Amino acid sequence: MQSLCWYKREDFRRLYPEYKDLSDKVVSEKLYEKAGQPLKHIHPWEGVMKAAVVGLAVPLAVLGLGWSLLWAFAGFRSA
Repeated sequence: MQSLCWYKREDFRRLYPEYKDLSDKVVSEKLYEKAGQPLKHIHPWEGVMKAAVVGLAVPLAVLGLGWSLLWAFAGFRSA
């Protein structure tokens, strides 16, 4: 259980014996599912990869746009 639970672990397991032999992770999954909010298991590197793509793609796109505008304003000359 997380620290946001109203009960201490021992009290919760004493008051709800059907969860007594389950691990904390399984109890959390069952309670969230019972509340209609199943837990989503997200791979920890997904957020890092999304941030890396945005962190690289946006500056490269801005650089490409700026370079093309500079080339256009220079009259499409090569050198």
